[in-house]
Amino acid sequence: MFCSKCGSEIKEEGAMFCPNCGQGLQMGAQVVSPVFASKNNIKTGSKSLSKKKIAALAVAGVVVIVAVSAFSNRRTVIDMNDVYEIIIGGHDGTGIVTAIFNPDEFMEKYEGKITLDKESAKKWCKKEYDSIDDAKEAYEELCSYDDVTSHFCDILDYCGSMGPAENNGRLKNGDIVEFVNDYEDTFDTLEEVYHCKFKKLKNYKVDLDD
Repeated sequence: MFCSKCGSEIKEEGAMFCPNCGQGLQMGAQVVSPVFASKNNIKTGSKSLSKKKIAALAVAGVVVIVAVSAFSNRRTVIDMNDVYEIIIGGHDGTGIVTAIFNPDEFMEKYEGKITLDKESAKKWCKKEYDSIDDAKEAYEELCSYDDVTSHFCDILDYCGSMGPAENNGRLKNGDIVEFVNDYEDTFDTLEEVYHCKFKKLKNYKVDLDD
């Protein structure tokens, strides 16, 4: 017969202990074949392997959670240089430069990419309105728009154009224009509520010969 623990063959009749591992032997106990004993060892090894797999899966799960979190926290960057047109007009070396919002360009580039951050929107409404009912009504209105990007576009269109910060718009060749946004607070609110980030207009060098 064979030892049920280590699978060693026991040649001595009536032996009480396994000569290899010392396992106690009971008379009339079921005879265990070396193949079965070998399977037991493999089975034990597979249990150990399963623990390793579980640990690996746990680590992979953490990586996935971190990746999803990073993706969800990523802001949509709206490059104003893509959606504002620089309009130049002038005469005798002086001129006016204006940056005008282009809704068609905006919708083409950002349609479906603007989403309402409901948690931020709710916080903003509570902060802006003294009345709980007014805050709730404002929040519900923000959530009611089916086409969020179109609504967002309408707000930018309402804000209109941007002009130079100095010289009252009267410029000459070579002047550097820094555009001023008269609706900076509105843009800050849009960033907060719609979880986006505006990339500001670049400074523009006046060249009336263009």
